[in-house]
Amino acid sequence: MKTFYRTLPTRQASAFLCATAMTLFIGIQSLQAEALAQCGPIPFHVYDIDANGFIAPDEFHTLRSQRMASKTAQGYPMRGAASKADFTQFDTNQDGQLSPDELAFGQQRQMQKRWDMRQSQGMRQGMGGAANQPQFEDFDRNKDGLLTPDEFSWGQQQQMQKRWDMMRQNQSMGMGMNETRSG
Repeated sequence: MKTFYRTLPTRQASAFLCATAMTLFIGIQSLQAEALAQCGPIPFHVYDIDANGFIAPDEFHTLRSQRMASKTAQGYPMRGAASKADFTQFDTNQDGQLSPDELAFGQQRQMQKRWDMRQSQGMRQGMGGAANQPQFEDFDRNKDGLLTPDEFSWGQQQQMQKRWDMMRQNQSMGMGMNETRSG
């Protein structure tokens, strides 16, 4: 009888630790599912399942598969799924793992490809047509392929200035708002 009472706290502690581990595991799974349900790029910390600071190929492919399955279950069309970039296209230094910078660069490159594809298919719309729409290169001042918040803000200011200049020019030519010329 004495032995049973001595081991009981250990068993309770083990049960508590198991329950805690399961709760953490379920919480992490829930966070990943929540992040996957959203649109846009998947954050680095969600890809990095083992939290070692790098994304392994299996982590990359597992999460992408989960996201595609989630989107399919939600009824989203899977346009362009076959042309998605592979792990090797993100792994710019070919070391077999992705750093936060490699993931961010690869995701931006993918977004730019989708934008270019939409533009070439004539899906761009806006005031004055496609000629007035800014390009990624218009905002990327240092031409490093990445867009910082400062570059984005600068690009917005440049676009606003171009539109104001165009409006002033149109007004000086006696054109109304519905008669603006592109350029």
